[in-house]
Amino acid sequence: MGHNPVTVDCAAFGQPDLAAVDALLRLRLMLKRAGEDVVLENTCPRLRELISLVGVQEALGSAPSLEARRQTE
Repeated sequence: MGHNPVTVDCAAFGQPDLAAVDALLRLRLMLKRAGEDVVLENTCPRLRELISLVGVQEALGSAPSLEARRQTE
């Protein structure tokens, strides 16, 4: 794995659908082949639900939201 995972800010997805999950999985595959990893930030409840329904929670790990990190600082 690379030193720093690639962070994807998912806040701009609006109303995510399965196409968004597919795009994230394709990005993850591309990054894995390059020896890197991906971390999702600011995932909305709908995106988390879709990721869970598809069963790819482990593949598409998420980081705490920016707001949650700011509160712990």
